[in-house]
Amino acid sequence: METIMTKAFEAEEKSLNELMMDNAGNLAYAIPLYQRKYVWGNEENSKLWDDVKECYLNNSNHFLGSLVLMKYERDEYSEKYQADELNEKFGSENVFHVVDGQQRLTSLSLVLAALYRDLLEHDDFYRLLPDCDTQDTQDWDTLKTDMRNCLMTKIRDRQSKSGKGYIPRIIPVKSIYEVYKGIVNTGAHGKRLRIEKAFILHCKNIQELREETLPSTNPDLLGCEKDSSVAVYDFYHRMFMAIANRMKTIRIVCGAGEDAFQVFESLNGTGLRLTSSDRIKNLLMGRAASECDPMPISKVEAEWNSIEAMVSGGKGGTSDIEPFFTSYMFTITGSRVSKKDLIREFTGCYLPRFDGVKATLKDLRKAADCYGTIVHTDSDYFDNDGEAKSLSPRLKMVLSGIRKNNPSQSVVPLLSAAMKLPLGFDDPDFEAIAQSLLVLLVRHKVCQMSTNRLDTSFESYCQYMNKGDFTGAINSLRSDTKDDQAFFREFSKMTFDIQNRIDVIRARYYLQMIENYLRMQTGNDRLDPEVEYTLEHIIPQDYDVDSWFDGFPDEVAKFENEESYRMAFDENVVQSIGNMCLLRRPENSSANNAVYAVKCERYQQPDEDGKTARETFQLVNQIVANRMKVDDDFVQIVEDGETFGPDAVNRRAEALANYALKVWKV
Repeated sequence: METIMTKAFEAEEKSLNELMMDNAGNLAYAIPLYQRKYVWGNEENSKLWDDVKECYLNNSNHFLGSLVLMKYERDEYSEKYQADELNEKFGSENVFHVVDGQQRLTSLSLVLAALYRDLLEHDDFYRLLPDCDTQDTQDWDTLKTDMRNCLMTKIRDRQSKSGKGYIPRIIPVKSIYEVYKGIVNTGAHGKRLRIEKAFILHCKNIQELREETLPSTNPDLLGCEKDSSVAVYDFYHRMFMAIANRMKTIRIVCGAGEDAFQVFESLNGTGLRLTSSDRIKNLLMGRAASECDPMPISKVEAEWNSIEAMVSGGKGGTSDIEPFFTSYMFTITGSRVSKKDLIREFTGCYLPRFDGVKATLKDLRKAADCYGTIVHTDSDYFDNDGEAKSLSPRLKMVLSGIRKNNPSQSVVPLLSAAMKLPLGFDDPDFEAIAQSLLVLLVRHKVCQMSTNRLDTSFESYCQYMNKGDFTGAINSLRSDTKDDQAFFREFSKMTFDIQNRIDVIRARYYLQMIENYLRMQTGNDRLDPEVEYTLEHIIPQDYDVDSWFDGFPDEVAKFENEESYRMAFDENVVQSIGNMCLLRRPENSSANNAVYAVKCERYQQPDEDGKTARETFQLVNQIVANRMKVDDDFVQIVEDGETFGPDAVNRRAEALANYALKVWKV
């Protein structure tokens, strides 16, 4: 076998049998503690089975992919486990950490484990075949031993809780170790974990192929002539050869930890096997192991877990980690970074800024803390003195508004400000930036501007922030904000689809902010931000034309004579911002589908706490009073000779747009 040698690594083609049984079978492969658990599902395992089956049917070979390894090193900060025992028994040159390829390697072993279990279940069947002689039995036992030795060592697992079974040749992460060991030791298993589901799938595949090849092993085919011992042995032997000898991989053994991760990166350039954040984590692990002052893997893992927890606002899960990195790299590079380019920017632009992994992780922890606070405003953050603090109610309200208008792109300028300003969230300039950003985003959203234009704005903004020109950054946001005339025009025309959750959130937000503005004008406190108010449609969504326009035959006639009128009325009038206000839930239930005059009465009826909607909400008070104060003038909502219809909705929408100019003022 030709071996390729370089300073960093050696690579050679290997089968599963060679991977496990070379060097007198003193070989083992440990999945590093920081790696992901087993994640392959039915799709990946079905594809693997198709490849194995093709090798079986055609006696052909299949290239499975690369297996990137580095010599196993015990983590002194982690408790001893089974891989450490194998390292002592086999020697450090024969036990490896799997940097890349654990999913493929583990899955192939599951196919073999399924075959091995099927063979054991048919052990008596084979021995009782009429033509089975002593030589056949010896060959069968040899095959059984070969399968077993490919799956597990001869070293009993005395470290497990049960103390039973043998240590597998592949040692997965601790959380699934006992399950995997049970599978290869032909013990009991469940159906819940992915690795269990994969094994069950392969057991089913083996059974179906066996029953197709050896009909007498199918219990549903009664009276079928017994297959010969040669045929039965041939099935299991050829399947074993397909799995253990014909599925080929390139085993790449690297020297230093960083070499392994560099090789992994070159082989995994498409990013299809791991997420970008997984690859960043692996890269840091590799660098930590090879630095002059090496950082233990368990410490890097603990730091990484802390970063994930901060990014999620302490809520757990990893769904925020990828957006965190793309957002943070935007602030560093000054332009949008795609997931595809994330690794390149991280290694080329970000890592050189720091002297080692410890300093890198320290910066990532700070950025993760800021990100988690921005995305989850109820989580605490750490100030420059390391003290845990909460955002002020005012800042929470601003950040909440930003998130409701643009939950993804808005993170970039906020994260940049939190990281660059001397006092972070406590810096006076942070609230100024946040308020300018809120106005930009609200006006951008209302005016239905392209999201690509926001990226352009934020690129300019980040350039100012990276130069320390905070005033320039604020001015860049303001210069990209839509003007009053366009904002007024588009706000007054806004409509919201009540079936769209995002529309409902935005409509509620706009009305609540206008409500707060009006309350402050009259000396009242803001609405309680913890209460979720409901949207009230003054003209009900399920309005009855005859009832609502009773006494206005010309209005009723429009619905009768023009087929498309009702559709336009629903879209442009009922769903208009001018037809909406806020209510508490009991008040909304009370008003519901009542006609206009009755609604105005019910808005003034006290609830069980003695409160009325008119007293609580300034916008409802205006509806009952039939007038809205705009600057120094009053606008009559429903003019004489009218009911609350299209003209009243338009007047009210324009008045709300005037309020919006003051709430989201440039």
